Amino acid sequence: MKPIAVCPCDIPEELREGLAQLCENEGFCLDAAGLPLYARRAEHYRVQHLPDALRVEYDRPVQFFRALSLLKTPQTAPDCPERPPVFKHDGVMLDCSRNGVLRPESIRMILRKMALMGLDTLMLYTEDTYEIKNRPYFGYLRGRYTTQELQELDAYAAALGIEMVPCIQTLAHLYAIKRWPEYWPHFDTDDILLAGDERVYTLIDHMFRSLAASLSCRTIHLGMDEAEMFARGRYYNQHGDCNRSQALLAHLQRVCEIGETYGFRFLIWSDMFFKLATGGQYYAQNAQIDESVREKIPANVELVYWDYYSADEAHYDGMIEAHQKLKPSTWFAGGLWKWTGYAPHNGYSMKITKAALASCREHGVQDVFLTMWGDDGGECSPFTLLPSLFYASELAKGETDDETIKA
Repeated sequence: MKPIAVCPCDIPEELREGLAQLCENEGFCLDAAGLPLYARRAEHYRVQHLPDALRVEYDRPVQFFRALSLLKTPQTAPDCPERPPVFKHDGVMLDCSRNGVLRPESIRMILRKMALMGLDTLMLYTEDTYEIKNRPYFGYLRGRYTTQELQELDAYAAALGIEMVPCIQTLAHLYAIKRWPEYWPHFDTDDILLAGDERVYTLIDHMFRSLAASLSCRTIHLGMDEAEMFARGRYYNQHGDCNRSQALLAHLQRVCEIGETYGFRFLIWSDMFFKLATGGQYYAQNAQIDESVREKIPANVELVYWDYYSADEAHYDGMIEAHQKLKPSTWFAGGLWKWTGYAPHNGYSMKITKAALASCREHGVQDVFLTMWGDDGGECSPFTLLPSLFYASELAKGETDDETIKA
């Protein structure tokens, strides 16, 4: 396909590096005789797709790159305005821990596709696959990202108007480091860290220090999910029977105190705290919320409600309403199914995402992202889910007509 020639006649400096990246890789080229591009910062998003120019007003830089992608759609006309985003944050989480770690060049390709879709948030799920100085066994032989690689990816994303949010684990899902004797004393049972142990908090301090040096974002996802056997192993031996809710909250508060020293705010998966607040159930739509749990979640911690399985909008309605009783600013994480074998499940991913995002819009959820897990196998490429990701990006702009999205 012949590259689309564009001429950046009047665009802010903050867009030029990202434009150069798209010209190098995504079917555009710079040409003084090309289509003139005009752009400026504003308090809104507006696109004029004219025969002799593309004019863009944006309040987020990624919107300019989304508008640029419209040049690949000949039927776009001035009377078909581009829809502004519905959500404050809208993006993707890539599993870079289980069964395969994406190379930096693949992350860059995904970032470019995201920019053309108008998605502004990328989370790399890294359990132990990032470098911590002076901890050689953390991520040893696991394909971990170096500090320099993350810094370069962060700059690349920023040029495209995308924020890279670190996503780690500070409680469970750390079995990969348990294979090394150096880390055996850090564990309670299974893959769960030993809460209350100073060696654990030293390790977590080193995690924060590494990521603060690697990425510019000061929101960090702490994980904290699926620790069903929390306080049931060595913690039980040391402390006896205890109030697990209080022990979990104490661990979260200690982790947040450490993270605050590096300037971080926090996200955590909601399931452990939601179950504590509802008497043990996660999918509890009309749950009574334990006020003592709600009051003790730190103010600088936001919950992330995850759900990858239902095509029933009413199901999401009930779960979002229950979460908003626990923490009004809860985020939502849906799923793009790449974890069931060699082939993607685009059809089902689109079906559940349509129901989920409709409910999010209805209930005023401001922050959403779609996960691409690899825990049941890393054979399926994330690039095979680009149709679902594009579909989700259109839903996030309020476009719900399937035929329009297909076109």
